[in-house]
Amino acid sequence: MFTSGNHDLVVIGGSAGGLQAVLELVGALSPDLPATLLLVLHSGANGPRTLDRVIDRATMLDCVYAEHGAALEHGRIYVAPPGVHMILVDDHLRLVHGPTENRARPSIDVLFRSVAITRGWRAIGVVLSGLLSDGAAGLAAIKRCGGLALVQDPSTVTFSSMPRSAMRATEVDGCAAASELSQLLVEMVYRPIATTAPEVPKDLITEARMVVDPTLTTDELEKIGRPSTMVCPECGGTLYELHDQRYRCRVGHAYGADHMVFEHEQQIDLQLWTVLRTVQNAITLHRKMLAEALSEPENNNPGHGVGLRARIKEFEAWSNSLRKLLLKRHQ
Repeated sequence: MFTSGNHDLVVIGGSAGGLQAVLELVGALSPDLPATLLLVLHSGANGPRTLDRVIDRATMLDCVYAEHGAALEHGRIYVAPPGVHMILVDDHLRLVHGPTENRARPSIDVLFRSVAITRGWRAIGVVLSGLLSDGAAGLAAIKRCGGLALVQDPSTVTFSSMPRSAMRATEVDGCAAASELSQLLVEMVYRPIATTAPEVPKDLITEARMVVDPTLTTDELEKIGRPSTMVCPECGGTLYELHDQRYRCRVGHAYGADHMVFEHEQQIDLQLWTVLRTVQNAITLHRKMLAEALSEPENNNPGHGVGLRARIKEFEAWSNSLRKLLLKRHQ
């Protein structure tokens, strides 16, 4: 495909601490910027839909929540609504209730990947402040498809793991504090694009399909990954290990390695608390059994209940050890 023009599609992703960076970034942009901005900020599925108004007050660009089927317009910011993925298909936005990625919906990776496939060579991906690694795989996808990558300087943010993960995942074209991002972004927007759009890697197409197509076969999934020994924390299906230390199950749930570590830590915590509760229940039952046994007149022998007392003492030792372990884990 031969084309011409500038980088006219900007996709932005952020999480914890990202809103302030967004406000600084878009606040300095001109309304005649020859580009469209698509934004994903992690939020609760049932949270209030007020983000568009907050951003609209801070910028001269028009900011709206994305609507299904909307065509892209320059000088406008489209915000992903809570609880759905925002993707780009044939220059139109689609809102889909697909599988979560890194426990997020909307997901930064999902948006970035769809843009990489559709208009990657015209796109600029921007990863802002946030926890863990959502956005890293998506930014790498944009770079693989000929686009540009910009990240907020991790040394200037409180929550630096998202921009750091992005910088590990791919070579970036710019890195700056929030106050300097807009200047870098404008310069990138006006850079001429390549005259030939690169071929889209097949693994990106397969992953993008999983957001909208639940019929993907195991054979197709095995072309981009191999079965692991782990199961999906959300549906219990086998996880396939992809080439870039990510994991995906057959129905489409996906996790970066750091998100999998987090999920395992959550499970360890849950199981330890469950064991502690079970041990304490056992202590309560044994104490009741001992009290009942000693209440019988024929059981006044001092040696009676020795076995029950020993078990109670053993369970109490277990309980104390588990409590110390759990408290130590959260120090």
